[in-house]
Parts: sequence; structure tokens; C-alpha cells
Amino acid sequence: MQKKQISLLVDHPENNFSIEICRGAKAAADLDIKLFILYGGYVEETTENYKYQKNNVYPLARHTDGAVVSVASICRSTWGKQDLVDMLSGTSLVTLNDSFKNVSNIRYSPDDGLRDALYYMIHFLHKKNLIFIGGPLSNNGSNHRIAIFQEVLKEDHQVFHAKQKNRQQGDLIHTFLDEAGDIDAIVCANDELAICTYDVLKKRNMKVGVMLLCLALMIYGMLWKTV
Repeated sequence: MQKKQISLLVDHPENNFSIEICRGAKAAADLDIKLFILYGGYVEETTENYKYQKNNVYPLARHTDGAVVSVASICRSTWGKQDLVDMLSGTSLVTLNDSFKNVSNIRYSPDDGLRDALYYMIHFLHKKNLIFIGGPLSNNGSNHRIAIFQEVLKEDHQVFHAKQKNRQQGDLIHTFLDEAGDIDAIVCANDELAICTYDVLKKRNMKVGVMLLCLALMIYGMLWKTV
């Protein structure tokens, strides 16, 4: 029996968010489908050369049996997203992070996703000493995630605030881990903080998945993904 051919539409191979989507799709594709990953960039880019080189890749999805589209990473505007979906009309379509009329979609509740992940770590993996590495105090999203973290753990755990994308934060995380003592797991507010935390853990010869767990939330539009 011939395998179904499914295309996955994402923006760039350098985007951490898209990389994780591709990794998950690849794991699923290994089961029983042939996967084609189409990196087509942003459809709203105004440079004509960019459109010729990049965006022309996306219509190729119409020649496969179905397509999965990371809409929010490809388009920003409402009209751009709708144009992308309309362009794939007639194709069996599943969209990520956005919903459209008569189109199947996958969306996740940010609050429920974090609660479920923490519940699994605590009750199934029996982790007891968890810490949260968040964004600046002025970041409402980070504060909201901290509130959920504290709610699930039912007590105040150590909370560290670091500015996102500040590469000097590694030294601060080193200090925080020294003060935290024995820990079972680390929860990071986003993927940038997680990458920095991974670097710190590597320097400390602490193996993620062996000596402790590291949970990262990737936030893009309405999709939060645990890694």
C-alpha cells in the first residue's frame, strides 16, 4: 500500500518554534506517511525577489494528499492568513494555532497545557523540587504563568525574573541554581530562557532528562507548546 503524502508548511528552518513543529511531525511521519516540509518564508514579505524565491514553494502542497500549515508563523495579518488557506482550497487541510471555517485545526489551551505538564511531572514522574525561571516583572504573560505554576504546586516556590534575550542572564541563572539547592525540575517561561538554561546546565555538567527535567513553554499566537 502506497503511503499518503503529507506536506508541512512552515516559515524558516532557523525558527525554534518551527523546528519543534517539524520534529514532532517527523516523529509522526515515521509511522505511516511520506512527509514533505515546505519552508516558504513569510507570505506578506514585500520584496519581489523574496516572493519568487520563497512563497512559490507553498502551492506545491496542492499536489500532496494533505497539508498541515503553521499559519501564524507564516502570516501576521488576518487577510494574509485567509489568503493562504484559500490558496490551498481543495486540499485536505489542518491548520495550527488558528481556526478557519470548514478547516480542521489544532489549538491548545495555554493554561491547561502548563497545568497538565506540571501535573504529569509531579504525579507521574514524582518530581518534588521544582523552580520557575521567568521573564521580567513587567511581563504580564510571564507573571500569569508564574501564577499557574504556584497554583498547581499549592505553595510559593522560588521564582527568578530574568530579561528575555539577554545573554548575560546566564550568570544570573548560575547564581539562582546555586541558591536553589537540590532541584528535580526547571520550568522556563519561554524557549529563549530554556536555551540559556540549557547552556548553564551544560557548563555545570547537569544532564537534562537524567539528573533533572527542563520544561519550556513556546509561545506563538495562541499556541503554547511544552518541550
